[in-house]
Amino acid sequence: MPKKLLFMTLAGHGHINPILPLVEELVRRGHQVDYATGAGHAAAVTDAGARWLELPPLAPFTPPSKIGPETVAGWLRHYFAAMSATYLVLQKYCASEPVDAICYDTTNWPARIIARSLGIPAVQCFPHLASNETYSLDRQLTAGLDADDPAMVSLAADCAAFSTEYGVPSVSPTP
Repeated sequence: MPKKLLFMTLAGHGHINPILPLVEELVRRGHQVDYATGAGHAAAVTDAGARWLELPPLAPFTPPSKIGPETVAGWLRHYFAAMSATYLVLQKYCASEPVDAICYDTTNWPARIIARSLGIPAVQCFPHLASNETYSLDRQLTAGLDADDPAMVSLAADCAAFSTEYGVPSVSPTP
């Protein structure tokens, strides 16, 4: 029986491109796939056979020449703001277009929250970070992040405000 599936990835070729063969195969098997992402990836998802759902653009972020915990904390706050706008688009879409399942990139929590709140099955995808028991890029990037860092304190306040405003479970700013 054909299903209606919603895929969601905010941005990043390394997040989207590895998922496109799965999208193509699902479409080939007769499923309807809608793919929520930014305009820069619209052609790729429609070429894979999915219907594109536009997400707000991710504002430019230029990291300083020296990358460290402060930069990562600043990026997390920047990315959280973009995902907050994404949440509203996905919430409206899922309220008007019932889906059988949501497939989302691990870095995109709005889809997970919406799936949980609406009782929609969800599949978390990890297409972009290769890790094993001895190496984790995620752990390496977040090493040294301190919850007392001003950017992390601000991010925690952003998360708390979002959770309160939308009545969703608390979103943790920690990676």
